[in-house]
Amino acid sequence: MSVDATQPTDDSFVSTWPALIRAIATLANTNESAIAGEYMPTVSAANVSATISTFNQVYTVNSASAVTLTLRETVAADVGTFLEIHKLGVGNLTITAGGSDTIADGGAGTSIANTTAAEAKAANAILRCVAVGQWMIHAIYGTWA
Repeated sequence: MSVDATQPTDDSFVSTWPALIRAIATLANTNESAIAGEYMPTVSAANVSATISTFNQVYTVNSASAVTLTLRETVAADVGTFLEIHKLGVGNLTITAGGSDTIADGGAGTSIANTTAAEAKAANAILRCVAVGQWMIHAIYGTWA
C-alpha cells in the first residue's frame, strides 16, 4: 500500500474554508463569527456581576477588580453546550453556577474562582453542560479553587 503525501501546488483548497466554518458553526449550534474568533464578548467593568445566558461562546474578562460571572440555570437544549472564559486582568474571577446547577461535583450554586493576580492573561476555564443542571470542567488552566 502506498500513500500519496504530496501537498497541493495551488491554493484551491482555501476556497473551501468559508463552507467549513459554516458547517462547524452549525454543528456547534452557534454563529460562524464566534467559531471564527471574530466575536468574543468582553467583561471589563469593575466589581461586576454578569449573568451569562448565551452559551457556546468565548468570553474574556479584563478587569483589575473582582468579577463574578453567574451562569443561568440550564435547560434540556443546553446539554452539550460549552462556555470558554479567559482571564486577562489581575482581578479575581469567580464563575458561579446559577440556581440549583452544579459545577463538577460541587453542590447547588457551585463556584470556581481564580484569585491569583499573577495569572493575568494565563488563567482560563472551559465548562461543558453534560446534563441539565450539571457543568463539567472540560479544561482548566491556572490556579482555581
